[in-house]
Amino acid sequence: MKKVLFSIVLIFSATFVFGQNLAIHMIDGPRGNFHTLPNDSAYRIVFNISGLTTDEMIQDFITKSKAYAGVVNISVKGLNSQGQRNALLIIDGKKDDVYFKGFLDHVGVTKIYYKEKEYTTATLKQLQEDRQKSKMNVETKKANK
Repeated sequence: MKKVLFSIVLIFSATFVFGQNLAIHMIDGPRGNFHTLPNDSAYRIVFNISGLTTDEMIQDFITKSKAYAGVVNISVKGLNSQGQRNALLIIDGKKDDVYFKGFLDHVGVTKIYYKEKEYTTATLKQLQEDRQKSKMNVETKKANK
């Protein structure tokens, strides 16, 4: 009986711990980069996030995000067909990689996905390089047409 009870507790604990892992899925295009709107000094980025399964988790993510210095606002929308939520992050000015890494660590994001490749907060430089290469490839293809 003790083994069964221990197994149930272990499975519940593992599900809870792994269920808390948040992952960002970067979006291609101008909205998936930090950008400003005309007549606006704030910077914004749109991304998809997975791992927010309950209203409490969404509210906790929003609260943690807003508590991070420089964040003006964040909104999280409903689930899409891939089980991800669309999010819009607005910050008060242009920030560097160190800021973004700190933000991701603060809110509990452990993985970042871009074009089916997985990154972590430790590999943000590689992500930035890969996004730049992808942008250059698209511009080259457009110029060749």
